[in-house]
Amino acid sequence: MKLLKEFSTLSEAEDTRRQFREQGVLTNIESDGTSQLYGIAGSAVKVGLWVVLNDQIADAEALLANPQHEVAYQLTEVQMQSLESQGKAQMASLVKYAGIGITVLLVLVAALLWIFSS
Repeated sequence: MKLLKEFSTLSEAEDTRRQFREQGVLTNIESDGTSQLYGIAGSAVKVGLWVVLNDQIADAEALLANPQHEVAYQLTEVQMQSLESQGKAQMASLVKYAGIGITVLLVLVAALLWIFSS
């Protein structure tokens, strides 16, 4: 995964993401969340457009420079949806195990506090 470009608004990043998706290039948008923090609709300080697959970085960079670029490693919509589903499942699993880890850590801390306070 590589940061391709930073935008000053979410709408600019979404437009570029849509254009890349139409060409079969899978991207992801991440924002610093400033718009949500201050309640400013439709804007943010930084919005990053990331190329998801390393094999598509060269195509994405070329497509950014030249919208007429012919993508060599083009994904179908079905392939992109499958990769996105896999990513969501991995994130859910990570959150689950992080929650378990935090719970175990809290129980250990509570047990140590109980032992040393006795």
